Order: sequence, then C-alpha cells, then structure tokens
Amino acid sequence: MRVPRAATLSDGEMLQRVRAAYTSEDFVSLAAGPEAKGPWLRVEAVGRFVVFRKQVADSKVGTNSDSNELEVLCAGRLDASLEEVASILRSNSEGELNSAMSALYSKSFIFGSYEREIPCTTDQDDDGCEYLVVKTKSFARTSMLGRNEQWCYFDYFRRKDERDGFTVTKRALPAAELIPGRIVGESTHVDQLYGLNASYLVEKLPDRKGLRVVFRAWFESPESEEDQARDSRSTLSRSSRRQSSNSSSSSGSQSKINRADTRKYKERMGRLLAMAHGVTHLPKLVRRRRFGLQEPADRSAIQAQNTRCPCGNAYYRS
Repeated sequence: MRVPRAATLSDGEMLQRVRAAYTSEDFVSLAAGPEAKGPWLRVEAVGRFVVFRKQVADSKVGTNSDSNELEVLCAGRLDASLEEVASILRSNSEGELNSAMSALYSKSFIFGSYEREIPCTTDQDDDGCEYLVVKTKSFARTSMLGRNEQWCYFDYFRRKDERDGFTVTKRALPAAELIPGRIVGESTHVDQLYGLNASYLVEKLPDRKGLRVVFRAWFESPESEEDQARDSRSTLSRSSRRQSSNSSSSSGSQSKINRADTRKYKERMGRLLAMAHGVTHLPKLVRRRRFGLQEPADRSAIQAQNTRCPCGNAYYRS
C-alpha cells in the first residue's frame, strides 16, 4: 500500500475544509437531542446532563458494520452565560486549554498543545465570530491493557448568526498531514485517534434563563485508511505465523481477529463515553471560575501539576 507523503495544508485550504465540515453538520437535529424512540441508550445522568450512546446489537460488535455505531451524545441545561461557556470551550492559549481540560477530565487528561492558529478573515475589525486552531490532546488509557491516546484535530468555533449561541466543530486530521506535535511510532505506545470527530452546540433556551448544551462525538464510518492499513498489517502478521496451520486452526485465527475487533470497539466506545462524561463537569467548572476558585492558567502551573508523559504512565520530575 502506498503511504502518502506528509503535507501541510495552506490556511485557505484548511479553512475551506473546516467550513465544509461545519456546513455538513446537522445542528438543527443536534439541538433536538436524542429521539424518544431512536437508537439511543441512556448511560448516566449527572445533574441536568444526560449521556447517551448509540445502541448496537451484540451480534454486530466486532464486525465491520459496528464502526458507524460508535457515537455518543451528552445533552443538558446550564445556568451560565454564553461568554462563560465560550471561555471554556474556546481557549485562547495553550495554558487555557490545559487548565480547562484538566478541570473537565481530571487525571484522564494528560496534556494538550496549540499547533497552529489559522486566521478566518483578513478584516482587521474581526469581531471573533470565527476562530480556528489545530490542536492536540493526549488522554490516559481507558482500559488496563490499552495505550494512552492522542487526538490531532482542528477546532472551529463559530457564533450563530442569530447571536443566541455558538457551535464548535472538531475533526480529526489524517496521518498524511504534518503535525509537529503528533506522537507516532510503535515504540511510543500511543494510539492515534484517527477518525474521531466531535461537535458542540451551545445556545440560549427560548423564553427562559440558562443555556442548552449538546455534545456529540463519533468515529467516522468507514474506518480511516490509517486504521485499515494497521489492521491489514496485523492480519498479515498473524496469517504468516499460521501458514502451516490446518483449516481448524484457521477458524481459530478468525476468532482471534474478531476478538481484537471487539476489543477495539470497546476501547473506542470507552474514549467516547469518557469525553461525554467530561461535559457533565461544565456546571462545576463554571461555578469555580465564577467564584474565583479556578487554578492558575499559566503553562508552568499546568506542567507542575501534570507530570505524566503521553507515551506512558511513567512519571518524571519537572
């Protein structure tokens, strides 16, 4: 399989892709939340927030058809202003990003970085309606046998035309795109979250105080080329070690492949649910910031508090 050369999109190309992703998102349906009789299973309720995951039949787990079932929703009400929530979801610096994510995800979040800020307009009087940054986030593993994970993605903040809310569009960047902060290589013991996407909708509730917050996260279907290539290499390796096996052992090999697919499904669903659960901590973070209890948002403070390396759970001295 031919591996594409690493490349970096121009600002214009990146902005074009980002706006296309924003346009393709159905924010009207997102505002409605999960359908009453839709394929959604309630996972947990925390205060005014509820987390759902898309239901998938047990017979489909571990098959190629389960990739489009990897989706979660978190919806709820929040007593806050738009600017209070925007200051959390639209961080203006790497320090603010790490401060907010550490508050939402605690020890499951390792570190995040600002890779590239892309101007959305040439107008010097830009009022902040659009904001685009390429970011990375590293998360601790979600299972005992899993690896730490890194998400390299673009983060696109956009205010609604009606000025009664905003959206945040997040899309994973493919392996072919050059990102200096991306951690790759088998020896790093870090899995890349290729194909992971997410969206936020935050808007004022009609005729009442407070906000509606809806978060959606999912893995793309079909699986990304990077995952297909990795699975292909893994399958070929297993096949070469079993060339002398008879037909019965071949059946056993297929069973192991299915179990590996099932494990991957569970790991990915675990990551999605962990992301959705973090959204339920928004009310607490808003209150902390409102009453001046937020930790300092400077970079040195974040590094001192979080001494884990994304490549493993080892600790090092600052």
